[in-house]
Amino acid sequence: MKNLKQRLLKNNCNIINRDLRITDLNKNLTNGNILVTEESLLAKLKISEKAYLKDVKIMVKGKNSILEIEENVQLENCNIYMNGDYNTIIIKKNCKIRGTYFICVDDGNTIIIDENTTTSGEFWGNVYFHTSEQTKIEIGKDCMFSGNIVVRTNDGHSIIDSLGNRINLSKDIKIENHVWVGMNSMILKNAHLVTGCIVGANTTVTKKFTTPYTIIAGNPAKEIKKDCEYDWKRERMQSFSEKDYRNYEL
Repeated sequence: MKNLKQRLLKNNCNIINRDLRITDLNKNLTNGNILVTEESLLAKLKISEKAYLKDVKIMVKGKNSILEIEENVQLENCNIYMNGDYNTIIIKKNCKIRGTYFICVDDGNTIIIDENTTTSGEFWGNVYFHTSEQTKIEIGKDCMFSGNIVVRTNDGHSIIDSLGNRINLSKDIKIENHVWVGMNSMILKNAHLVTGCIVGANTTVTKKFTTPYTIIAGNPAKEIKKDCEYDWKRERMQSFSEKDYRNYEL
């Protein structure tokens, strides 16, 4: 812990002796630096020396919680908030995460972001990964999230039946490898997206989609194109013919 604290202090880190509130995550408190609460240093923190953090706030409150940020991870304008015991957040190597909130509330929650996954919350609006009530968000390798996206295992409030029983319990979310989630989308409790899916903008996903490389869109989400016909790349390919340019003259 001492070595980590010394390393953080050498990398423009401010260590504060008070808790962060949820409302603090929306405030500009970092000025380009890293902001870590003193209590967070008592948790199991493993931040690679080869990770890059800028404008990041970290609060880990509770017992036996784990935060791991692996090598070559880039975190910019991000918030990590764990309030409860036995919570875990792991961001694996080569991820580029921008404008993103990681939130674990209550005990026993997990968020795992696998290798080479990216988020673009700094441009189109924040991305939120939010767990509570012993649930898990699992994101596979090489996924791509646009902006203004919510991935949430819970509703935040209770829906009850006529007998007073709660009927909206929190549930896990799983997104497998190489999934692209378009802007303004919501991935809600019980959602499961298999490998290669493309989630169109303004889509709400609340169930499992089992066909790989499927285009999904709508509210609620439906399969638009399937049967493994489609894939996606981060690169914007330029493959227009002369006719496509409509005789465009410079």
